Amino acid sequence: MMQRFFLVFTAILSLAACAHFENRDAILVTSVQPDYPQEARDQGIEGRVVLEYIINEEGIPVDIQIVEATPKGVFELAAIAALSQWRYQPALKMGRPTRSPEAEAVLNFELAQ
Repeated sequence: MMQRFFLVFTAILSLAACAHFENRDAILVTSVQPDYPQEARDQGIEGRVVLEYIINEEGIPVDIQIVEATPKGVFELAAIAALSQWRYQPALKMGRPTRSPEAEAVLNFELAQ
């Protein structure tokens, strides 16, 4: 009886230890499509924006930087506004939420044909 209790107790401790030391990347939970700037829509302009950012311990994109924008000066603000609303399950390191290294997103702005 005591040996069985010890085996069950050891198994439970092992499972708890595994959960405590879980490591995983951030997981996207919610993404928001950017608003298409009306002036660009009216002029038939399409483009894309490449952004780099950090996902903080709460799963919020921070330190958002524009890496590339085509054409320049048209879609950047809409891209940042949309990405700011994305939410993640934060990355885990040793079972604790942690900041992610730089992530990248590419937002395409295309008009329906």
